[in-house]
Amino acid sequence: EKYLRKEKMASTKVRYDDMNMKQVLEGVDGIICIGKFEKKYLDTFSKLSSRIVLLDMDLSPITNVCISLDFDDAMCKVVNYFHSQGHKTIGFMGRNEYDEMSLQTISRKKSFIKYCEYLGIKYEIFTTNHEMTGDEGYSVMNRVIEEGKIPSAIFCANDPLAMGAMQALLDAKIKVPEEVSIMGFNDVDACNFTRPTLSTVYAPSSEMGEMGASLLHRMITEEDISYPCRIQLPCQLVIRNSCREK
Repeated sequence: EKYLRKEKMASTKVRYDDMNMKQVLEGVDGIICIGKFEKKYLDTFSKLSSRIVLLDMDLSPITNVCISLDFDDAMCKVVNYFHSQGHKTIGFMGRNEYDEMSLQTISRKKSFIKYCEYLGIKYEIFTTNHEMTGDEGYSVMNRVIEEGKIPSAIFCANDPLAMGAMQALLDAKIKVPEEVSIMGFNDVDACNFTRPTLSTVYAPSSEMGEMGASLLHRMITEEDISYPCRIQLPCQLVIRNSCREK
């Protein structure tokens, strides 16, 4: 939105499940889709505009311009970091990210498992419900504590999950990071104010949005991007005080 305002391009927002979605999108010059969409919705969008940019969704086969985060590389960095710190068993806390209806090709969980197996690291998967909240992280972590199988390091699929999990450990008198290292994903501002401060993975969401708007602008004004393509932006580790060497 910031980019579009700068370029004096009018925009409007509509949810894919709004009753008047088609009416709102009728006659637009282009569409930016944010998030994960099933094929039936993409087919609907393609009938409304030939200029479509997908943000935070990676297609296979590639049928549109897609800009997403490089989750595979992010998980490679996470697993390699924990491995370099001497952790022998790593946990993954997150939901089953995509079902068989999805067109999404990369799952953080699949990449996490791939790199753990490559490095010979034992791993545990802690599945959450659909809501990736602090309350859910707290609840799942308490379940893990009760079962008595706590890895020495845990990656959580977002920062609220990690914060909830960390609080559950601290409430159970399990020290972070002395006994368990915790890492989240996204790098929200609150990571700097937890105790201990939360290690995480920086996800360049703002950069992804600006790049998507810029590409759509070029598609409208120059029409030099008429073919499908995939662009992936790298994520970076942000190590704070919730992680340490084993």
